[in-house]
Amino acid sequence: MALRINPRRPHLAAAALLALWLAACAGGPSHPLAQHDAFRQGELANRQARAALARGELSSARQLTEQARQHYQRLDARERVIDCELQLATLALRQNDLAGVRAALARLADWQLTPEQQRALAERHISLALREQQAARAADWLKQARAACAAPCARAATLDVFAARIAAARQDLDSARQLAEQALAGARDDSERAAAHRLLAEWTPANAPRAALSHYLAALEFDQREGYSAGLAQDLAGAAAASQALGDARAAREYRQRAEAVNAAMRAAAGR
Repeated sequence: MALRINPRRPHLAAAALLALWLAACAGGPSHPLAQHDAFRQGELANRQARAALARGELSSARQLTEQARQHYQRLDARERVIDCELQLATLALRQNDLAGVRAALARLADWQLTPEQQRALAERHISLALREQQAARAADWLKQARAACAAPCARAATLDVFAARIAAARQDLDSARQLAEQALAGARDDSERAAAHRLLAEWTPANAPRAALSHYLAALEFDQREGYSAGLAQDLAGAAAASQALGDARAAREYRQRAEAVNAAMRAAAGR
């Protein structure tokens, strides 16, 4: 989840949910456990967590999601617990709390999961492995994610982005670029398009700053639609570097200032 920010007017930041919120703890009035007080408390904590997340308040969202998980756990509301564990792993990744990610994923190790849940779990393991610079482990989890995503796989482009990152971690930039291009061609939503463009920009040769700028600006457009603040900050910083390389100091300064404003807004929200 991310804070929606107009990068030209960051003081007008407004809340928005990311399209890539893969495993939010979802509410439902017809749930068979709805009459239990613990379930109602879990639903309340879940709604509050989503509201905090929409404001970019990662710490509060994580605390409330943990409260929801504990309420659901008391009733053995398995689907709710699984969704909350996945969301806790995502939030811990957002906060770069790798121990927290491991803890959330470990709690799911012995659960019987649906294919969709297996794929979501595998994606988080891939992210963790890449953060820990364990490309081989990430590749193993990618195989599991692909196996769990029945054809036609709605997450194919996202999995291709993971594959591209794994290739880059192995210093195989040619394969990484090809996979990122494949992800871009197969992207189904703006978040996937932005991720692919951002990777292509990062891996553009240093002597081709105009091509890099084109990719960063394309990613910026898609991230603005999604309200993905972390992506916006990366896009703007990349556009600043590419503009500087092109000798356009004025544009570089503007992009840099916008990136700093987005980062400042994210830091302010994340601390709450």
